[in-house]
Amino acid sequence: MIAAFSLISMLTGGILLYRSSLKIIRLYFYVSFACLIGRCLYEGSYQYYLLLVPLLIMLVLIHQLLKTQFSDYVENIARRIQYERASQADPLTGLANRRYMDAFMEKLLPISKRSNQEFQVSMIDIDHFKKYNDTHGHIKGDELLINLSHLIKRRIRSGDLFVRYGGEEFTLILAGCDQDSAKELFEEIMVDIKEELGVSISVGLSSSHRSNDFYQLLELADDALYSSKQNGRDCITFA
Repeated sequence: MIAAFSLISMLTGGILLYRSSLKIIRLYFYVSFACLIGRCLYEGSYQYYLLLVPLLIMLVLIHQLLKTQFSDYVENIARRIQYERASQADPLTGLANRRYMDAFMEKLLPISKRSNQEFQVSMIDIDHFKKYNDTHGHIKGDELLINLSHLIKRRIRSGDLFVRYGGEEFTLILAGCDQDSAKELFEEIMVDIKEELGVSISVGLSSSHRSNDFYQLLELADDALYSSKQNGRDCITFA
């Protein structure tokens, strides 16, 4: 009777622990079974020995169930991580997307303000990309976007953020960087792109000193990019 009551209590506790940490659930069941089996062995009567058989069978079944639950739990975590990454990344280039950029800037802006560190927001556009697509086809156009993404990523630091903004437009946020350093970096990148990919880019830059609002900085950089295109492309313009 005591053993039966203990078993019911253990199963009730297991239900209450459902969705808790699987390690805690495993520990709870194993300790509970150990106590019950120990009680059976201690009593030493025929009835308690008979109870050992279903207890051991149940222990094996619950062990297998927890293994399956753990496997499903791990798979669910992996799927959730993949989904979160996919929702924050551009599917073609693997770069961060605008959703990730928004989250990044929420962290960068207050840090930059507290430390009085300048950062640069840039808009980048591949010159004559539509013509390139029409001439070489969309597959080659996609390859160009991927190769350009890889090339620029090789040049930037781990603390910078490179985003595919849309189509052939990209955004590069350079943390802890002044305009002279940004200009020097882009000049090197532009040379590499011409030599390795055979195309050119236009760049618009705005400094964090211009505004405390990120979207205004983005708009200023976009206006500067438009000026670069109006001035013959293949150049850098500061807002």
